[in-house]
Amino acid sequence: MSSLEQMEGVAAKGRACLAGAKLDLDAPSSTCYICSAAMVVQKTVTRTIASLRFNSISFRERVMGCPNGCKNSDGTKVTERNQTLLSLAPQGSRFAYDVEVFVGFERFVHHRQREEICSSLLDQYGIAISPSEVGVLAKRFLEHLGILHKSRAGLMRKAMEEKDGGYAMHLDATTEGGQGMLLVILSGWNGWALGAWRIPSESCEAIAPCIDEVRSLFGEPVSFMRDLGKGISKAIEQSMAKMVSFLALVFACHFHFLRDIGKDILNWGHEKIRSFAAEHKIITGIRNVIADFKDKVGPECVRGCKEAFDGRIADCGQIQLDGKYGIAFVIVMAQWILDYQSDSKHSGFPFDRPHYNLYQRCLAVAKAAAKYLPQMDCKSAAYKALARLKQTIEPFQNCRAFQRAVREFEKRMELFDKFRALFRLEGEMPESMKAQGGRRFEATRGNEKKAALEYRKFEEGIRKEVDSFKKGLEKTCKSPMASPDIKRAAQIIIKHLEDHGKYLWGHLLELKVGNRTLYRIVERTNNLSEGFFRGMKHDGRRRSGRKSLKKDFEELHPNAAIAMNLSDQDYIKVLCGNAESLPDLFSQIDRGLIRCQHPATEGTGEANGAWKVLKDKKLLRNDAVQEWLHTASGKENAQINIPSHAAGVVQSPGAPNGSSDYFVDGNAFMEGATIGTSPSEYAM
Repeated sequence: MSSLEQMEGVAAKGRACLAGAKLDLDAPSSTCYICSAAMVVQKTVTRTIASLRFNSISFRERVMGCPNGCKNSDGTKVTERNQTLLSLAPQGSRFAYDVEVFVGFERFVHHRQREEICSSLLDQYGIAISPSEVGVLAKRFLEHLGILHKSRAGLMRKAMEEKDGGYAMHLDATTEGGQGMLLVILSGWNGWALGAWRIPSESCEAIAPCIDEVRSLFGEPVSFMRDLGKGISKAIEQSMAKMVSFLALVFACHFHFLRDIGKDILNWGHEKIRSFAAEHKIITGIRNVIADFKDKVGPECVRGCKEAFDGRIADCGQIQLDGKYGIAFVIVMAQWILDYQSDSKHSGFPFDRPHYNLYQRCLAVAKAAAKYLPQMDCKSAAYKALARLKQTIEPFQNCRAFQRAVREFEKRMELFDKFRALFRLEGEMPESMKAQGGRRFEATRGNEKKAALEYRKFEEGIRKEVDSFKKGLEKTCKSPMASPDIKRAAQIIIKHLEDHGKYLWGHLLELKVGNRTLYRIVERTNNLSEGFFRGMKHDGRRRSGRKSLKKDFEELHPNAAIAMNLSDQDYIKVLCGNAESLPDLFSQIDRGLIRCQHPATEGTGEANGAWKVLKDKKLLRNDAVQEWLHTASGKENAQINIPSHAAGVVQSPGAPNGSSDYFVDGNAFMEGATIGTSPSEYAM
């Protein structure tokens, strides 16, 4: 049994036994490749490494050098070092690759905060680490993962082609209100993030290189799913012009299509209600009513209101608005108006119309007040509260011009809702089309062709209804009986159908893979990307503990989107076989055994022309930086000497004091480890 296996056996019984152990490592005996002289000891350095396998161990390494002072072509002295440590941890780091992988999974798969990870490492493995070092390891994990992801592109391409006949490209970008955007390209049938980049905006110039990179790595997609943005649309057109097959289909997202139409039709009327409510201070007045009368009721009145409604006796004819209980019920009315946002379904405008919901609730309370007030004592506090509430919301009823605008808005809403219902975005598909989220028809079911034909019939039915609705709109535009406002709304819908109608249909694809025929459905919306971003932001809030992600999202490495793939076991199987092999693969990356297929963008996480955020104020305001820039600007071609430690050169620590007998044979301990040749550098 080797020393390494013996140490692992001891570690299995108790890692604390290995804490503080010290090992000797000798460079392999060799001769100078220039003069063939035997190498001699040049210096001795020590290094402490913390690993999940062996806890914290100190290594003493003897660096060998040429006795004749031979130099390499770059001017450095010919030296020989024991490279086995590079298979355990990157040069310059005291934490092994397995610690990095542990931190990466805890941070980006389990979404734990840095302090929680510190506690886990200390409790489970006896490794003490600071929260800032956890952040460094997390960034290093994302850098390694991005390179490994690209190096496995060929395997992923083969897996997607064998299972689905290729991939459907979904692309979208998001932001949290800060600088730049995060663009992510997904594979539609397995949900994998194929690539992620920081881009300054959704322009064609920023997006096109990203699409080309994914095409070169994973092959040409069978389809594109996009929103209606001009930048994405143009970028896809440019990319398709470079494709060999010319068979890819482009689909426009039904949700974005309907949303754009709804905004064009309903935005004016909805904004009219909002501005009218703000002008007459409707919401402020309702809040003032609550604030002025809430102190006149006690807890027993609140309980009385709850009991009244819980007992289902809240009928207008049964509630007595007298005394403190009357004031409590008036406050309930006011608070119910302010809760108008609850009528929304969280789909956003124009599918949700919150200001119109406010208007509707105000009308309902105004009618209830008109019924109650004649029955109440005009000198009571409850009467005064209800009368004041009614007076606050009366502008909605008394302005005739506003009422006309609302009626026009309601007619437009009715037209849009009818058109929206044709697309059945919220309706359920037939039962036979629900396998794999409605996107795959698996051959094992035996009726995949029948289900595919049923879906085609389902989509054709929608298309015929939309075409019929369009013909009806064209007749409306020509009819002298239709109002000018409805004609304008009809023209908006017709224009959108003419511009985007050819990208709305044909989502069922029939793909040939060898002797098999596969039926795949491209989703009719880009909700895959939208849901991906929602999950990513939810996870980011869990990691940071903050509601606002503006700063976090600006600084988040784009490979965090790639890390979300690690929740899928199929992805892990293609990427590395199993998660336990990741430390060794990351070691191979640093030693140059695994390389990214695109060296120009390796490890940057940036697309061509993308922006880079730098907010290190301590660095920018450092006196040395100020002196360096002033010197450089004062002389033409000024020569600035930067110290080696500032340039990122790793300085070897000195050997510890004491007897060499304190160390054991480290070469035997590291037996079986892969020998590395080149260290990795991290700028993050």
